[in-house]
Amino acid sequence: MIFKHREVSGVRFLALTHLALLTVFSAGRLVLFLFNWKRLVAHEDHSALVFLHGLRHDVMTACILLVIPTFLLFLIPKRWQGPQNAILKTYLLLVAMAVIFMEIASVPFLAEFDSRPNDLFINYLAYPHEVGSMIFAQYKLALLCVVIVLSATIFVFTRYVKARTIVTNKSLFLRLSFLCGVLILQFMGVRSSLGHRPANLSDIAFSNSHLVNEVTKNATYTLGYTIYSRQRHSTDIGLYGELPTDEAIDLVRSRLSIENSVGDMPFLRQEETHFPRDRPLNLVVILEESLGSQFVASFGGQPGLTPYLDALSQEGHAFQNLYATGIRSVRGMEAVVAGFLPVPGESVVKRTKAQSGFFTVAQLLKPLKYESSFIYGGERRFDNMGHWYLGNGFDLIIDEKDFDDPIFRGIWGVCDEDLFNKAHEYFQTCHAKSQPFVSIVFTTSFHTPFEFPSGRIADDDLPANLRAVKYADYALGAFFEKAKSADYFEDTVFLVIADHDARVFGRDLVPIEHFKVPGLIIGPNVTPHQDQRLLSQPDATATALDFIGISLEHPILGRSVFSAQNDVAFMQYHDAYALMTSEQVAIVLPGDQPKTFDRTDQGLQPGPQNIGLERDLLAFIHTASYLYENRLHRLRGTH
Repeated sequence: MIFKHREVSGVRFLALTHLALLTVFSAGRLVLFLFNWKRLVAHEDHSALVFLHGLRHDVMTACILLVIPTFLLFLIPKRWQGPQNAILKTYLLLVAMAVIFMEIASVPFLAEFDSRPNDLFINYLAYPHEVGSMIFAQYKLALLCVVIVLSATIFVFTRYVKARTIVTNKSLFLRLSFLCGVLILQFMGVRSSLGHRPANLSDIAFSNSHLVNEVTKNATYTLGYTIYSRQRHSTDIGLYGELPTDEAIDLVRSRLSIENSVGDMPFLRQEETHFPRDRPLNLVVILEESLGSQFVASFGGQPGLTPYLDALSQEGHAFQNLYATGIRSVRGMEAVVAGFLPVPGESVVKRTKAQSGFFTVAQLLKPLKYESSFIYGGERRFDNMGHWYLGNGFDLIIDEKDFDDPIFRGIWGVCDEDLFNKAHEYFQTCHAKSQPFVSIVFTTSFHTPFEFPSGRIADDDLPANLRAVKYADYALGAFFEKAKSADYFEDTVFLVIADHDARVFGRDLVPIEHFKVPGLIIGPNVTPHQDQRLLSQPDATATALDFIGISLEHPILGRSVFSAQNDVAFMQYHDAYALMTSEQVAIVLPGDQPKTFDRTDQGLQPGPQNIGLERDLLAFIHTASYLYENRLHRLRGTH
């Protein structure tokens, strides 16, 4: 490919580059639109708006990316034109590669996570080996597209720019005049609003459909905004709306039916057990990776995938209307292990102020001489889990390095059979020493790319993810078969609960149907019951602690089902928050006003404003942030 050598003015060069960026963004949006056409059909009246609002978003992004070239073009004298051209061309090649890469990456990322690259995308970059192996195993076509397109970009770009010399006027006055004019245009483009506030992602989110809004965005701006907001959202809680702290705490206490508290910790209170025992029971929490209710027939999901869990659900207290607080494992951990609710930005599992002295079930039971453990088939370093557990009361972590000669080792660690075998051995050892124990057992097999040992389940034609569900269920069933014949079984309460659903996606701003997770308590004196009450993950933890048979003082942001009924669930979906009752849902995005929706069989429908519910939603957001920032989610005597 040969290009004739030409000189091009700085203004023309900026205009052509701006147009090229808009073309790439629009092409990426068109690809996503076509790939998700069937899901977007319900919003076909928005088709044109997707591209119009998207163009506005693209102009903002292109103007931001071209600020540096603008200064380079008009401030550097013409006698330095050679170095100036070299720097400009290198910068723009890197920008072009980054923009194209992000648009290509959006296709598999949205298919997997129902979102443009976001906070999760950044978090995964910290684990290149695991993520690289997963991408190579499952996304070979996307990887090939990246290599081909980026290679073609480099080939064409280097030959095109080599044949172009960017020239600017010798006159300093004219260069400064052009600089001022271009900067004014760029400022208007970045601001993209004539109102008193500049446009942001809330202005792009014009639809009540999460998917429509995600397709409307471009990946470069979305990822950049995520990096910026990770810190800002953790400190500027006012992005979701203002509310006095005292009022927020009172509203949350009322919603959670918490009447009394201890000292300066607004949620620390004494909870009397409904099942008193002379000797409290052990507690084992089995945190099932990604096993949403959609996969479990006994919890309203697809039949035939989880026969063992279906059978177990008839033997214990089953939570039929239980909702996760988030869409990541660390959110499930903070909810189940710490009884906490999601704060904006990073999970408290990775936050500095929660690395010690933060409430967990291990800290709660330590004064009663319980030995506490976190048993995980992967590496403890993932998502900072090891540091968080050890810093907050756990005595022991068993992770991948502690499994000798495992049955199967995959990208994310050993298989669930290995995990449960190790847990079973540990529980037997504790019981033989008359050592009470509390343990968190976190599974891994139901995780992309869905690796597990062969010969365990029927080799049918199900897709890989559903076969992984069947294997996870098989491993769980095999564990309980052994546990029931072990001496420790009659002295132990088991809470089986999912951390979150798999592939949380949907048409609504918050797809609440994909937050529904199975929860089940099995143990001595646990009467089989199908509980239909609306619950959140911290409620399940509070109920399991109730069953161990001792009154406890704790700050869990939830109540036992045998105490006052809450009928409320709090959820975080990327930057959005939702507070749900049996009939309505209030949802808020940063920089936007809360909205009320009615729950219907067809999903969420805009409903009459429920000011009380919307205010309670803000109260939950402010309260969780206040408790974290002021280290008030703790026990007395911990710091």
